[in-house]
Amino acid sequence: MTIALVLLALVALFVVAEVMSRRVIGDRLTGRLSDVAGYPIAVALSRRPLVLQYFGMVPHVHATGFGSGGEWTDVRAERLTLGNRPTIGALHGTVEVDGIVLTGTADDLTYDKSGLTHVRGVDASAQISFTRLLAIAAGSAGAGTVASLTGNAGKGTLRVKASAQLMIMPVPVSITIRPTAREGRIRFSVVRAEVFGAFVLSDFVQMFVDRFTQNVDALTEAVTVGGVEVSDTGIAVAFTASDVVVSGGSSGWRVVRSPAWAPGTEPAAPPMAG
Repeated sequence: MTIALVLLALVALFVVAEVMSRRVIGDRLTGRLSDVAGYPIAVALSRRPLVLQYFGMVPHVHATGFGSGGEWTDVRAERLTLGNRPTIGALHGTVEVDGIVLTGTADDLTYDKSGLTHVRGVDASAQISFTRLLAIAAGSAGAGTVASLTGNAGKGTLRVKASAQLMIMPVPVSITIRPTAREGRIRFSVVRAEVFGAFVLSDFVQMFVDRFTQNVDALTEAVTVGGVEVSDTGIAVAFTASDVVVSGGSSGWRVVRSPAWAPGTEPAAPPMAG
């Protein structure tokens, strides 16, 4: 009878410890990941008993969430530690933010006290939507206006239809450009340019293409681009990165290089971008 009571007590203690540890760890991870994302994140822990796995580290969790602006997260985080400087050993999955879908892996993530995420390595792809590219094109047109931006995956080109102001008369312009990866950066070259349906020299539209290239390239300023191609929904960019700092959430997302960072240091926060 005594042995049975002891076993029953141990089982009860195990169940209580399991329930409490799941609640505490789940709540802490949910809060921290929601702060980073800027919208609610739901965390699903491993089905295996947590008290048998947790020795200062959570083996893995599945995190999902949706923001009010259409952004979403679906990732698996592995080898998590909690405390003042939470860490994630590896992050696999997909995140959508600001019209860009990121899919891939990030290694050795550390969250510092200022709310920044330090990432040791990234190997991923980014799908930049036509909607996002259209907004970038509109911001690159100066006094002109951009009506549409479409793509031809078979030819690997983008087509921009715009209107340039010449004196008091709007001039319809059509520009076909091709994205390429060159020396780790995204570059666009003019394939053809038309004004009123007639071919013109690329010099006529080169200023717009240069601005557009600069603004798209700014999206990947902290990473190394390995390849770029036109897809049915935008452009797909393959990239890698080492030692970067990610700031984001409700303040807007930004990635900057951090070659001087090392564990145990607290670099100054980079400026936020909306």
